Amino acid sequence: MQGAKDLSEFNRFRVSTTAIIVLIAGTCMFWGMLQSYSPNYFLYNDNVTMYLSYIKFNWENILGRHEIPFINFHEYLGENYLGQGQTSVFSPSLYMAVALSRLFTGDYYWTVDFLMLIHLIVGGIGFYVLMRYLQISSVISTLSSLLWLTFPYLVIISKAWFSVINIFPFLPWNLLLLVMLYEAPRFSTAFLLGFVKAVSFYAGNAQFVYMMGYTEIFFLLSYFAVSSMSFKPTGPGFKRPDFNSTAAWEKFKGFTPFYILSFITFICLAAPQILPLLATTGDSAFRAEGYSIQRLLNYSVNPLVFVKSQFGHFEIPIFYNGKSVMYFVGLPLLSVFTLFAGRVREHIYIKRSAAFLIVASLSFLLGTAMYKYFLFFPFFDNFRWIFKHFLFFLFFFSITIALLSDSFLADSRAVWKKTFVYLMFIISIITNVYFNVHYGSGSNSALGPWRIEAGEPDPFKGIIQKTAGRTMTIGFFDDFGKGKVLNHSNSFQYLMFGFPTFWGYYHFNGYNPLVTAENFHAGLGNYQFSFQFINYVDVTRMDEYLDYFSRWAGRYLITYNQQNVREELARYPQLALIYKSDKTLLFENTGAYPMAYLKSDIFRPVEYEIGINAITIRPGNREKDTLVINVVPLKGYSYRLGADLNYVDIEIDRVPIKDRDACFSDGKKIVPCEPGRWTRKDYLQEVNQKIKPLSIEIPAGTETVELRYRDQSFFYGLYISIAYLLTAGAGTVINRIFRKRLP
Repeated sequence: MQGAKDLSEFNRFRVSTTAIIVLIAGTCMFWGMLQSYSPNYFLYNDNVTMYLSYIKFNWENILGRHEIPFINFHEYLGENYLGQGQTSVFSPSLYMAVALSRLFTGDYYWTVDFLMLIHLIVGGIGFYVLMRYLQISSVISTLSSLLWLTFPYLVIISKAWFSVINIFPFLPWNLLLLVMLYEAPRFSTAFLLGFVKAVSFYAGNAQFVYMMGYTEIFFLLSYFAVSSMSFKPTGPGFKRPDFNSTAAWEKFKGFTPFYILSFITFICLAAPQILPLLATTGDSAFRAEGYSIQRLLNYSVNPLVFVKSQFGHFEIPIFYNGKSVMYFVGLPLLSVFTLFAGRVREHIYIKRSAAFLIVASLSFLLGTAMYKYFLFFPFFDNFRWIFKHFLFFLFFFSITIALLSDSFLADSRAVWKKTFVYLMFIISIITNVYFNVHYGSGSNSALGPWRIEAGEPDPFKGIIQKTAGRTMTIGFFDDFGKGKVLNHSNSFQYLMFGFPTFWGYYHFNGYNPLVTAENFHAGLGNYQFSFQFINYVDVTRMDEYLDYFSRWAGRYLITYNQQNVREELARYPQLALIYKSDKTLLFENTGAYPMAYLKSDIFRPVEYEIGINAITIRPGNREKDTLVINVVPLKGYSYRLGADLNYVDIEIDRVPIKDRDACFSDGKKIVPCEPGRWTRKDYLQEVNQKIKPLSIEIPAGTETVELRYRDQSFFYGLYISIAYLLTAGAGTVINRIFRKRLP
């Protein structure tokens, strides 16, 4: 078969300008179709409850105030921001998307959708170039790229999780450079491979980048195995594999140093984000210890559901209430077996497709309950939602489909074969688009209630004085998603999730899977969530909590407009109802402590100003005193007095909190306490004793105190990156000089 190329023959390839134009046009049409059926198609779930606040916060601080945000004072009691690892602070494409959103709409609401469009184009072109490098025809390369981009899983999960939006466009470019490096090891290729990984890491999700890393190692092992194969005749039309391990091993040894160099490049270039993430993970309430096997396997892929989904049988909930349509691959899957049956005798199938098919199969298994047999790998017990592996299954599966289809058509002039293959792709793409529109544009009940309409106004503008104190959302869910006290569909009205940051309020809780243990406990953490977007407080027992909230400057209480809630909270004279709508009640707590005060006169507010990474206080004390600032003490705080040039680091002693075995352990409602059991009140007392607001001893006549948060690990990472770039640059220059001098 002259038309098919062996793995070792990958070298030059041509990219068709026409194909790129068709690919971009097709991608834009697909994106436009989604928007026409449901404007702001991707503004759902975490994309709005978490990422929208990141978008605005990054834009206003990086481009508006020209300062890197290390901490977010708007959520919890001051929480690390850069170290979360998914805030996209250094993602270029994010700022491109924000610019487009503000240019065309004047606000931030279209950013996620424009970001998806940018990444669809980048990922689509990358997939096409990868296919061309694998010597696949331009037509099949274009069609397979569109097929991959339209798979329901990629689209529907992207509308829920910005982390998927931020990883999928890098998969083809990463694999392209990996194969190029294997075939022709060079420093430049190794550097680019590490650079792509670093950019994907800055875009925003460590788990997906880690998954990309170990799936590529699986691929390399498979790739090495099939590259060492040769075939010997065993009979008419049949050949058996024979391993020429010596030549393959020599090639692998030559590749390995450059591959290690690519990882060194990645680690060094991404160090300003990696080091803060590692530090934050070590301080987090949950991720530092890993998850139980039961939680790890929650929402894994059910193989039976997967099989049913290929035949349009979408009835079993998988992700929240999302339909199993996400696992549809349909006609392409059936075609794999059809094409395989036609070419099984050709050794070129094994040489070109086996490595990709092996990794696709392994990725699928990692998304199922089989994951528990892989927990010996590092960090495998730190990640949730193992069905994320399905993204990698689709990627390698799409490559396998393209390889098989191209092999099926190689050296063939039969019109029926081309017609069959092209129709297979076109029908599959149309089917994918239909399912994305039908199931993803509003009928998916899981994502709809989490949505915010573009242009929604600030719900408390002119009512709440933002710097007067913290807001708190109180209540509990009687039925998750259908709460009698609160409802997800109006989460922005209650300042739940990341909306305090988006609107610029200072809230008692927030939305952060890596929340530090200190803030988790200070926010009265519960069993169900490794983050706190609401205080699970029974309003009938508010007397147990009101003093605690008051001490942390809890000035405003937001809850649901319900008669029993109004009656219960009316029993407390210090709570004044200042706003009421058909769904919302807003109380002002007149007994709340100030955000900053002197111990000698607690209820006399002192002048203060909250900046990006610093709080400036003007205490105006005449005598020596203790200044109390209502933030949780975290590693990284320092202060300076008046015009002092040097900052004084604040030493933090982490005090362990007793395990939470409170009465409402089901996370939904208060249940009776068993005799002798540690109650919620006990937990509250423990937190109150061990977690105190940050305090500073100040001399008499102190004019100003500047409290600053500095993530030192970022600067360590920055020094590493600069040192590596200088070393790599110097090495490159020296190498070129010596090359020129050689005869």
